[in-house]
Amino acid sequence: MLPAKQEPDGSTTLSLSTEVYPLEAIQKTAFKFTRACTVVLTTPAQGQLNCNIRPHPNNQSSDLLGEFANELLDQVLRLHLRHETEAVRRLILAQAFSQSDRPNDS
Repeated sequence: MLPAKQEPDGSTTLSLSTEVYPLEAIQKTAFKFTRACTVVLTTPAQGQLNCNIRPHPNNQSSDLLGEFANELLDQVLRLHLRHETEAVRRLILAQAFSQSDRPNDS
C-alpha cells in the first residue's frame, strides 16, 4: 500500500514520489475520483507530491485508498503505453491522412 497518514480531519494524505508516479498520472487519478472524494495535491519537496484525500459524506466505498492506488497504477501504465506506441500511432495517422488526400482515380 502507498505511504499514508491519517489526518485529524478524517482525511488521508498519501506521499507520492513523482519519479515513481508521474504528475500527469496523479492528476488523472485525482480527477477520476472527484465524485467520491475531494483531492488536494501539494508539493512539500522536490520530487514529492502529497495527495490529501477526503471522502465525500455520501461515499459508500469501504476501500477508497485501495481503489485510488489501483487507479494510479492503471494511469501510470496508460502513460507508459502511450509513450511506447507514439511512433506507431503517428505512422498510422500519417498513412491514413496521406491516403485520404488523394483524388479519386475515376
